[in-house]
Amino acid sequence: MNVDGSDPRRLTNTEAAEDHLAWSPDGNQILFDADYDGDGFYEIYTMKPDGTGVARLTANAANDQFADWSPDGALIAFSSDRNGNWDIFVMDADGANQHPLTSSPNWELFPAWSPDGSQIIFQTRRDGNFELYVMGVDGSQPRLLAASPANELWPSWGLAAPLLSLEKSNQELGMSHTYQAAIGDLDGDGDLDAFIVCHQFSLPSQIYLNDGSGLFTATGQDLGDARLSAADLNLLDVNGDGYVDAHVLYYSPSGLPDQVYLNDGQATFHDSGLALEEDFIAWGDINGDGDMDYFGKRWGQGYVAMLNDGAGQFTEYWQMADSRATVGDVALADFDADGDLDALVANGFREIGGFPSRYLVNDGSGKFTDSEQVLFETLGASLAVGDLDLDGDLDVFVANMDRPNQVWLYQDGQFINSGLQLGNASEMSGRATLADLDGDGGPDVIVGRFRGGAEVWFNLATINEK
Repeated sequence: MNVDGSDPRRLTNTEAAEDHLAWSPDGNQILFDADYDGDGFYEIYTMKPDGTGVARLTANAANDQFADWSPDGALIAFSSDRNGNWDIFVMDADGANQHPLTSSPNWELFPAWSPDGSQIIFQTRRDGNFELYVMGVDGSQPRLLAASPANELWPSWGLAAPLLSLEKSNQELGMSHTYQAAIGDLDGDGDLDAFIVCHQFSLPSQIYLNDGSGLFTATGQDLGDARLSAADLNLLDVNGDGYVDAHVLYYSPSGLPDQVYLNDGQATFHDSGLALEEDFIAWGDINGDGDMDYFGKRWGQGYVAMLNDGAGQFTEYWQMADSRATVGDVALADFDADGDLDALVANGFREIGGFPSRYLVNDGSGKFTDSEQVLFETLGASLAVGDLDLDGDLDVFVANMDRPNQVWLYQDGQFINSGLQLGNASEMSGRATLADLDGDGGPDVIVGRFRGGAEVWFNLATINEK
């Protein structure tokens, strides 16, 4: 029948029972087991989707059942009691080379392949009741997945998806109130360094240089006024000299101006005296004219698109009023892949009028429309954008202030919560930054914290896929 249940059609017409159907990965065959001989033993068969071309794969005085295709369609795993006990077997797709993967005196049943074809999950009574185990496709390294007084039955894998995993390193950057670590090649040596800002009075900003392997060392330069408490940091070439400069914004209620630090090309910075009047800013070419514009959030007012005239002068082009706009990051990226920069707005502090974050879609000219998606229903302090699951589109890492940090994946025009939770609520995360720190091709994560140094999380997606 069709996927909506319409047009049901009969494929078999026998006196025997046909059980445990499974489609081949290419959709050209159906795998099943049946007792066509009437001897009380089930064998494994395949047929075409229209019920024709029935082919027998096993033939012995025993039960062969519960078969499952490998993801590439080359192998079939199944259960058999041909050795006097239910074990897991594997064979070629045409029934050749049948051999056991398990030889336990306890039952092993219902094998299912992992989406990447590297593991097989199954249920077994080797621990007294049915539990779930996983093993290599050659039967090696069987290990328990679930243990309880109850029976765990009928295992299966979810749909194939890119692998995503992060591993915490042993290093911390900055001092006890490190809020954000922004990443860029500050000294021009080809690797990514860190500009650190603190969310605590009397603690200066600092520069950390990368040795090329993801290990950082402080330069000893202290930047900033002891009265200032950082709220946001952007690295960009402000004056067009080819070096990475730093735009540091400060906590709005302080009433203190933000600062722009210019880089001399050797990772030594000095205050330019420039300032921009926004609370949070994301830089990018909003209208496609080649100049560096910015999208800004104004505390208690809303959002603006400021266009650059090419000489460093900015004019308001678009605005959205919103009195509930509070502390929370903004980000620009082409999420919908239409060639222009869209905007994400993280709004925190629900207790003072915050609300779920916004996804705003750019029409290409610098005017934005609210997608009305409900996102990040947390105190989202920071957004970091990158292809975290390596599927070709842009995802977002959300650093939260009231619960563990999250990863939201962009799929088919929507942001989906991946389910990953990193850190804990008590750490009160600050700003997050994505960058490939260890050179393996996957974006890693640096997360600032209000109580402790910044944490580094290495992305293992590329490692797991190799």
